[in-house]
Parts: sequence; structure tokens; C-alpha cells
Amino acid sequence: MIEGFIKEEIDYFNPILQRQKEATQAMREAWRKETVAQRLERVSLETYDLCEGKVSQGLFRGLQLNRETWWGKSDLGAQCLG
Repeated sequence: MIEGFIKEEIDYFNPILQRQKEATQAMREAWRKETVAQRLERVSLETYDLCEGKVSQGLFRGLQLNRETWWGKSDLGAQCLG
């Protein structure tokens, strides 16, 4: 029972810990200097890239989204999640 819980926690946190290991000092310094709008766009585009630009859930599942939008890129990540 507890072993299952520990395994689930390790599985959940593993991608986060892996990303932490891969982050360079330069990346960390750049992130610290970001404005809220810049961070929102960066995280949105990272989500877009992880989803390969496709909507993953909902009525539009599988729809390929264009990374170059005229309204801004801050919504792309949420759109990919459906």
C-alpha cells in the first residue's frame, strides 16, 4: 500500500526533477528576470511543444494548431490541453 503511494509520487515528480537537472544556470537567471507576461508565453509555448502543437482533449482533439498566431502565443498551451 505505502509502496504503491511512493511509486506514484516518484512517477509524478520524476519529470519535474529531470527538468531541474537539465536547467542551466543561464536558464535559471533568465527565468528570474522574466515578467509575468513573458513567463506566461514561455510556459504556454513549452506546453505547445510538449503536445506537439495538437489539441490533446475535448471536441477538437487532434487538431493541429499554428504556433505563429496573430493574437499572441500565451493561449496556445491552454488550447493544446483542450
